[in-house]
Amino acid sequence: MSPPSPPRDRVRNSLIDDAKTRLKKHDVGTKHSHLSPTKYSILLPLVAKEGKLHLLFTLRSEKLRRSPGEVCFPGGKWEPTDVDNVATALREAHEEVGLHPRQVEVVCRLVPQPLDVRLGMELGFLDTHEVPVRPLSSGFHVWPNMTLESAIHRVKRLVLV
Repeated sequence: MSPPSPPRDRVRNSLIDDAKTRLKKHDVGTKHSHLSPTKYSILLPLVAKEGKLHLLFTLRSEKLRRSPGEVCFPGGKWEPTDVDNVATALREAHEEVGLHPRQVEVVCRLVPQPLDVRLGMELGFLDTHEVPVRPLSSGFHVWPNMTLESAIHRVKRLVLV
């Protein structure tokens, strides 16, 4: 597969730059890092494709003990080797779907959600020139035709329900 043409790259880069500017309004950085030591973190992977932003999901294997067959984001429990929620989300994405941390540019940390445990949510752009090497049974799933703001709102609703 040949790399995208220069005009397509310009459109993609403009879309990503605009999204990064808008995401900074939602970024809480490390403001909530002092909360509960029981931490989980998920990666909300974004990709710019065909002039639109897409939020990508994974499908959990039917063979898993917990939540088999569910649509989800890559992520999991904090481990002592993780320096922060971003490290947790990136490590888990690598373990679960083979997405290497160098393939993701984390641009926003959302407010952790107070469930039974603290859930960190990290938004990051995927390098579309590199594809996960170990996709799940149905690979990544795209949630098309959604604005960035409505995606953030829906993610917050999904987590809180």
